[in-house]
Amino acid sequence: MKGLVFDTENRMQFKDFGEPLLDSLQKEVGGYIEVVHPKYLPEGLCMVVDDEGRLKGSAINNIASVLYGTPEHGQPIVGNAVILREGFVAGERDFVSLTEDDETGLILMLFALGISIKDESEAE
Repeated sequence: MKGLVFDTENRMQFKDFGEPLLDSLQKEVGGYIEVVHPKYLPEGLCMVVDDEGRLKGSAINNIASVLYGTPEHGQPIVGNAVILREGFVAGERDFVSLTEDDETGLILMLFALGISIKDESEAE
């Protein structure tokens, strides 16, 4: 399943997450997941973050916080964040992979903000 990862050092990359998905997402964000619906993400997309990130003192994630609307309400996103699509699997609401249209739309939106996405082949 493909998602877009933002870290606290303003780096981003599209990443394929393996099964079991919950374990992969918890590893990426560093703890139990919480799903948030950022103000500035297109309809159908969500952001997965560490539910206890603020309690742990995790660093602020500037890009995820802007997408979340932090300047308006003051509550930042901390730690790594993953953007995924929400959909239905076997009749149940669940995460689904980003589509090519999602990827293109996110790239264009971030480019308009002056942010570029690292190619996965360049990942460390």
